[in-house]
Parts: sequence; structure tokens; C-alpha cells
Amino acid sequence: MMLIKSKVFAPQSDPRLKAGDEAERQMAFLLDRRFEDRDDVFVLHDLRIQKGKYAFQIDHLVVTRYGIALIESKSIHSKVSITRHDERREHWSREFRGREEGIPSPVRQVQEQARLLREYLRENAGQVLGKLLGLLQKGFGYCPFDTYVGVSTSAVFKLARGTRLPEHVYKADEVAPEIDLQLQARAKGDSLLKLAEAPWSMSKAEALATARFLLRRLDQQISNYIAPEDRALRITPSHGEDRPLGERAIPWYYLPAVHAGWNRQLSERRLAHHNLGYRAIDYGGSPRALDPLAGSIAGRTATAGT
Repeated sequence: MMLIKSKVFAPQSDPRLKAGDEAERQMAFLLDRRFEDRDDVFVLHDLRIQKGKYAFQIDHLVVTRYGIALIESKSIHSKVSITRHDERREHWSREFRGREEGIPSPVRQVQEQARLLREYLRENAGQVLGKLLGLLQKGFGYCPFDTYVGVSTSAVFKLARGTRLPEHVYKADEVAPEIDLQLQARAKGDSLLKLAEAPWSMSKAEALATARFLLRRLDQQISNYIAPEDRALRITPSHGEDRPLGERAIPWYYLPAVHAGWNRQLSERRLAHHNLGYRAIDYGGSPRALDPLAGSIAGRTATAGT
């Protein structure tokens, strides 16, 4: 296994936050231990991805040749009640200090994260893989995105009559073995079926490129971010939010160095200076980057920061 990203835990005084950190720490340990001998499984913890105006957080992500698994850790040490009304609606609640309180469904939460991640990878497929065209031909649209909710081993479920435990919910120590079984089943199917009938899969290099892309973009954005010190408005011509982040202009609140990896295709061709950006003059931008309004700006909007 290659551990791509771990989480650094800060001291917590709030009991709930402290318990939440402990649940994530336990799940990370179980995943890392299970896949430590695999060279085709890549694990990321505490991943934050910016998509358009919004960001979404993934507790644990496992990238493999046969799909991507998302795991939501839940610290639940009391009794949990689940009432399922139909295929689309289920209500969760738990006991806290002697009272029952409703909580958001972690199943729906991790499923929404999977939907957003699928869209994000499809939008950025070219930058994820560059010249690795095998996966591009299949597309991330067909990639299996498996979702798991790992709850504390001490949790006790109280199910309404006729309600079964949702299929995506497992005790924390059951998640990694379940992912492993899924990988073994898909690998067996891949080797037995003809190429035209084989399930979706990618090479080890493609899986590694996917994991590294997800981490690289996050690392660049964090390390090159400049905290605003004033309320001045700065505007940069750019594609709109319907385009992948790497095709948009680099906003003013990033240091010039971020341009080197902003768009993978340009970087691989040694053309990173063609990225549009507010600080293009600082990273030796091309004539087009330095004066984007000199050409056509059809289909572009303004990227602003305050």
C-alpha cells in the first residue's frame, strides 16, 4: 500500500470533536494495516476537494485498480435508531445525555461525496492521467464508487420494525475486510472474462496517477494560499465554473508558484506560463497570459477575490 495522505490531529477539548477524531484515527489505522502489503492500493485520509464554489470533505479514500472506495467515519458510542420510510428516505437519531436527537444520515452524506468526486474526476480526466489514455477511453463515469459508513465498534443499533441495517453501514473493523473482498471478487472477474466483457478496471499506474492528482491539487492550493489582508477587488478574465479548475484563471490569492502545477497538460508540455492568472507577470507569463483581453474572451467570465 502507498499511504498518499495522512491526517494531522489537533488537540480537542470538545468531547464530540475528540470522539470524532478518535473514530477517524481508528479507521485510518485499520485501513493502513489491511492494505500495507498491496502495491496497487492507494490510501488518502482527510481529503478536502474544491469543486466550483463549494468544497467537500472525505474522511478516507481508497483508490484501487477496480474502483474507488469512500469511507465516512462516525463516532457513535450510544444507541442509534434508524427508521426507513422507503427506498429514498431514512431517519437517523441517537441518544445523547439521556435525550434522543436527530442526526444527518451518514449514508446519504457519503453517497453525495461519491457523486461529487465522480463529477470532479470526470471533469479533470485529462489532467489526472495526461498521456495514460487507457482510462480516458473508459472514463470515470463507469468507475465503481463504493461507499461505506464505519461506525464505532461500541455502537448499538435500534431498528424500527421492518427496518434492516443499511447495506453501506459497517462497524469500523468490518470496513477494510469488506473492501478487500470486493477487490478480490473484481480481480477474479477481470481475469476470467473476455476483454469485451471484463468489468471496469485501470492499471496500477492509472490508480497511482489518480491518487496523486487528488493530493497534488490540494497541497498546491494550501501551500500557495495568501490570506487576504484587505477588501480590495481584484479581477482576472477566466473561464466560468462550468469548466475544470485547471482551465480557469489562477486567482490573485495564490502565490505565483502555484502556476507550475495548475494545469497538468500545460505543465507536461512545459507551457505552465500560458496559464491565465492575476500574478502572471510574476511567473513569466506568456503574452496571452499577460494580456488576456487582447484576444477573444468569448466564453470567459471574471474571477474575483475580496
